[in-house]
Amino acid sequence: MRTVTLLLAAFMISAILAPPEERLGNSYKLIYLHLPLTFFSFLTIVLLPVLSLMEVFGRKIRSEKFAIAGVMFAFANLAVSALFMKLAWGGVAFSEPRFALSALLIILLILFIAAKHVSPYVAFVHSVLTPFLIMYAYSDSSTTFQLHPSSLVGLEPLMVIPMFFSFPLVALLYFWISTRR
Repeated sequence: MRTVTLLLAAFMISAILAPPEERLGNSYKLIYLHLPLTFFSFLTIVLLPVLSLMEVFGRKIRSEKFAIAGVMFAFANLAVSALFMKLAWGGVAFSEPRFALSALLIILLILFIAAKHVSPYVAFVHSVLTPFLIMYAYSDSSTTFQLHPSSLVGLEPLMVIPMFFSFPLVALLYFWISTRR
């Protein structure tokens, strides 16, 4: 618990001290949550085939807990994305490709949870197909649009520091949700 408290305090202090981004001002600081939320919600679709296969062979993994964590993180990511769009653009664009991709991810993860209640075999097949569906949806969309910088490399060092604290915080939360009994 002390680790989480220290990470949270370090994240808050570094996010407050980070200078505003040149074009987007302080609204850019939402990226400190957006990136780890996106990473871990999409990590779920990579983990689920492995976890499902282990369950098919009799291991008691409870892969639906990871899917639930993925749904929660994808919903949180949608909320952060919508807030960012509202602050940066003055409105929310539901047709923005990454926004739609996160919504698709939520639907596919909910379908995985439903498939898990039918059979671990059905859930395994679903979990294997899901990454391909996401890759197809991503490649089929016009995802070349980029509001925020495509790389953190060109940012001032103070603007990158909060990411060193937000990723471990989100990782701890993700694995806590996924492994709770």
